[in-house]
Amino acid sequence: MANAIIIGILIGPAVLLTILRANAAATFLSVCLGAVLLKFLSNDITSLASVFTAPGSTAGHVPLRLALLLLPVVLTMLFTVKSVAGGKLLFNFVAAVAVGFLLFLLVQPFFSAGLNGTLATSKFLPLVHQVQASVIAVGALVSMPLLLRRPQTQHDGKKHHK
Repeated sequence: MANAIIIGILIGPAVLLTILRANAAATFLSVCLGAVLLKFLSNDITSLASVFTAPGSTAGHVPLRLALLLLPVVLTMLFTVKSVAGGKLLFNFVAAVAVGFLLFLLVQPFFSAGLNGTLATSKFLPLVHQVQASVIAVGALVSMPLLLRRPQTQHDGKKHHK
């Protein structure tokens, strides 16, 4: 069970990004943006939200923090649907796998104690943590050229004269 959960979280985003042909390189950097937002804004956002909740209540803090992390990712995926051409699908898939790994690493601290206990029994969890630096580095190395590559213009076959 734990192995299926880990594999699903790791591979799910890669499959979704590939099916949607969304830009995984931009999504990878959106995950990084979400991590930065989470690190630097979460305390301020939760303090602001506590104005609207009962005193001492922390019930809404986890969803707000997850929203800070995931909102840039979801928006990037939506805005880049069908933006990847066939020639870049392999590199896009590599970046998409890195998205899944990075999301897993960033979302895992928000799991319940019971789910983290279940995941701790998995033989894949130590492997995920062992290769995390390599996967993130490969994701970054693959993402940058994909983002910096100039988009090819499509010609409609007509000649344009001045």
